Amino acid sequence: MPLYLLVLVTLVRTPKSDVVLGSSFFQIVLSTGIADMITAFHTYFYMKFRLWGVAFNFYASIHPVFKYELLLGYATTFAQSIGTLLIALNRFTSMTMPVHHTTIWAPERVRLYILAQWIIAFVVMIPGAFMELCDLTFNKVPDDGVAIVNGVNYTGLVTMPVFTTRNTTKSKQVGIFYQYSVAFIWAVGAILTLFVYLSLFGMLRVRRFQQRHQSSSRQTISATPLHEYRMLTYGIIMVMIQAATATLQILMAVQGFNTWYRPQAAAVDFANYSHPYFLLILSTALRQRCLPCIFKPKSDMTIHPSAIRTNQRLQM
Repeated sequence: MPLYLLVLVTLVRTPKSDVVLGSSFFQIVLSTGIADMITAFHTYFYMKFRLWGVAFNFYASIHPVFKYELLLGYATTFAQSIGTLLIALNRFTSMTMPVHHTTIWAPERVRLYILAQWIIAFVVMIPGAFMELCDLTFNKVPDDGVAIVNGVNYTGLVTMPVFTTRNTTKSKQVGIFYQYSVAFIWAVGAILTLFVYLSLFGMLRVRRFQQRHQSSSRQTISATPLHEYRMLTYGIIMVMIQAATATLQILMAVQGFNTWYRPQAAAVDFANYSHPYFLLILSTALRQRCLPCIFKPKSDMTIHPSAIRTNQRLQM
C-alpha cells in the first residue's frame, strides 16, 4: 500500500507537459489507482479486521452491515472495472490509430472519460440504497470446533465470516442484488476488455503481415514507441487479474460466500496491490521519477571531442 501511494502521489505531482507520465494513459492509471486504494482501505476496515479478529467484539456488537459502506465498495468495484476498460481502449487507439490517438485522448476528453467513470460507478449503486438492509454476522469458529448458525454447521476456520439474512423477501433481494451484480459487472468488464485486446492483437497481426508482404506499407504505417508496447503489457496483466477475480466472484455468488471467500479475498488483494509493481517494472520513466536515488536517469547528451577542443581555444 505505501508503494501504491508513492506511485499515485508521483503521478499527481507530475506536470502535464511530461511526455510519458503526463500522458492520457497515466491519467487513467491515476484515476483507477484511486479506486484501487479506496477498495483496499474499505476491504480492511469493512471485512479484513473482522476476519482476523481485530476488535472482534466491537464488530460483533454492530453486526448489521453498514448499508452505505457496502454500497461504497460496490461503487469502487465498478470504477475499477471501467478504468481497466478505459486503459484497454487507450492502448487500442495508441497501437492501431496513432494519428488519431492524440485527438481521441485530448486532455479535455480524458477528463470527461474519468468523470463518466466515477458517475457511472455511483449511479449504478443507487438502486441498492432503496432496498432493505440485510444482516451480516461474524461468528468465531474454533480450529477444532463447530459453530452452528441458523441451523447450519461451520467448521475449521477461526473467526469465519458467515452471511445470514432475515427471512424476508426484501432482505434476500439485497443479498442477491449485491452478490450477483458485483459478479456480473466484473465478468462483463473482463469480457469487454478481453475483446478489445483480442481485436488489437488481430489488427497488429494484420499489420505485421502487411509489413512483410508489401514494401510500400513501410511508408504508410508509422512505428510505435517501445514504451507503448510495455504499457500494453501492463493492460493485459490488469485484465487477466480482473478475469480471475471475476471468476472467483461468480463462484462465491453461485456456490456460497463461505466456500469461496478466502480465495476471492486473496484475488482482490492481489488486484488492488499488484498494479504499482507492474507499472514500475514496465515503465522506466516512472521508476526514475518515483525512485530517483536508485534509478538515476541516463543522460542522452554526449559531447564530441572536437567541441571540447574548440571550447578550449576560445578560452585561450
